[in-house]
Amino acid sequence: MSGKVFYVLACRLCGDPGKPLPMPFGSPAERGKWAAAHTAATGHGRWFVLDQPAGSGGPEVIPDLIREHDQVVAAWRSGPETGDQR
Repeated sequence: MSGKVFYVLACRLCGDPGKPLPMPFGSPAERGKWAAAHTAATGHGRWFVLDQPAGSGGPEVIPDLIREHDQVVAAWRSGPETGDQR
């Protein structure tokens, strides 16, 4: 991947799930430090993490990406390959 990358983090427990508060960082290390401090201060430990190349959309696409991710995970967890038949 070439070009600028934004290292995005959204706490799953802060704010409205339909309108997450994505935070862009300049590096994975900066993102990790912020997440650790946020967890220490709030006890929150559920994140949506995304390495987003510049030009692939701004914060407005994050809610759709989170919903799509959650749908894929839910489908995977309920699929026959997991052994979990619901």
